[in-house]
Amino acid sequence: MDYFEHFGLACIFNLDLDHLRKQYYIKSRESHPDHLDKDDAVNHLSSAYNNEAFRVLSNPSLRLKYILNLKLGPDLNEPKPNTLFLSEMMDLHEMIDKAVDNNNSKEIISLKETVDQLYLNEKNEIEKYLVQFDHGDNSKDVIQKMMDYYIKLKYFDRLYNNLNNKENEL
Repeated sequence: MDYFEHFGLACIFNLDLDHLRKQYYIKSRESHPDHLDKDDAVNHLSSAYNNEAFRVLSNPSLRLKYILNLKLGPDLNEPKPNTLFLSEMMDLHEMIDKAVDNNNSKEIISLKETVDQLYLNEKNEIEKYLVQFDHGDNSKDVIQKMMDYYIKLKYFDRLYNNLNNKENEL
């Protein structure tokens, strides 16, 4: 049983997070170790599975990766992003490092705004494909767009981590 089935949900990207949370609490009560009609080992495994399922499905990046694993298998053959995108990411990392080295908090704020805008552009671009997927379109093109977006998300995560860590060092 996959995580979506565990919570009685359709395998879609745009989940109702309030509904997911309610299902999580229901399953948590059912799998709690104090529940009398279940074996302790089964309760523990069920509770751990429930927690992991909720952790994955409640996080958009992890949810996307999980969906891709379901659709493409666990050995995702991740293509590299295009060179223009990679170059842009490398340039941003360099600018962040330079701003930090110069203790330039204004530049760090400006870079955060730049990264936010780039991320928003990517998010807006993928949204129509995610809606198509949620409506049952599992075509190669839709899945490929989702994979491309997932790969880009990993780069954005690194940029945000770099920005947040660097800002804390100032």
